[in-house]
Amino acid sequence: MRIRLRKHGGGFAGKAGDVAYEVDTDALLEASRTEVLGLVAAANLSARPPKAVLTQRQSQASLYSLQCLGAGHDETLEFHLDAVDESMQELVSWIQDEIAPISTFKPK
Repeated sequence: MRIRLRKHGGGFAGKAGDVAYEVDTDALLEASRTEVLGLVAAANLSARPPKAVLTQRQSQASLYSLQCLGAGHDETLEFHLDAVDESMQELVSWIQDEIAPISTFKPK
């Protein structure tokens, strides 16, 4: 399974604060693969609406997009972290803690 998480910068950083993470679960050690696949299963991505955003956007609230492909998954979700439940927050937290970020900022 491929998991792509993108955090679209909030607040003063704007686009310079955008960060992406990409996970190929086949490339992970067994313990990490088991943990992240368990988090994906707990988050029940296929049962979620494609968007979960705050009704009143806060200036520091980052928008996330998550894409899971393969192993029976083909989901793309867009959300604010405060607009999703704990299982989704735990998946995002694991990705941000365990996977090296990729900057998406390209200066002009």
